[in-house]
Amino acid sequence: VDTLRADALSSYGAAPGTSPAFDHLAARSIVFEQAFASSPWTRPSFASLLTSTVPMTHQTFRKADQLPDALETLAERLQAYGYTTGAIVNNINITSSFNFHQGFDTFEFLRPAYLFRASQASFRLTVYQQLRRFWESWIASGTQVERYYWDAERTTDESIDWLTLHGQDRGFLMVQYMDPHDPYFPHPYDGTGYARAEHPPPQTRDAGALT
Repeated sequence: VDTLRADALSSYGAAPGTSPAFDHLAARSIVFEQAFASSPWTRPSFASLLTSTVPMTHQTFRKADQLPDALETLAERLQAYGYTTGAIVNNINITSSFNFHQGFDTFEFLRPAYLFRASQASFRLTVYQQLRRFWESWIASGTQVERYYWDAERTTDESIDWLTLHGQDRGFLMVQYMDPHDPYFPHPYDGTGYARAEHPPPQTRDAGALT
């Protein structure tokens, strides 16, 4: 889950009942009390998770970096042992554009409704990012979650479909959620949101919109 802090979960100290689904999972699992991301952003963090190497080893920490073919991923190792492997991801930083599909029998990027019908390739261009920032700041009426990512409910539905199809196999499914990530939306959605593109940099008075 992108940008989810441990202390936002009941199993890590938040108020009881804050995260019932995670609490249910934690009650049936091994919970690591000392676990740290190896990078402050998505691509190198996932590269480390999938290869058990640090960023200086996998060299996937700059904006243009791709996950090297030479490194074996967890999915490749499991695939070699007969597992059916699948990935359902929401963040373009860990898509096939950056070689994160290695070892996955099925790899699905839940493509948001990019402005101007942009593709994965054009999303990576600086000019697209500038146009998107201008659109969000000066033209768009309301902030819509589907322009950024698929929300947890839709992502989970896709995951259940995969499990329904492959549930009898020895399987490994990587599912990536984006809901705690910028931009921040109230639940239930009401057409409003707080995006960094519209508020560079965020102000202290806006703290309530970020929680």
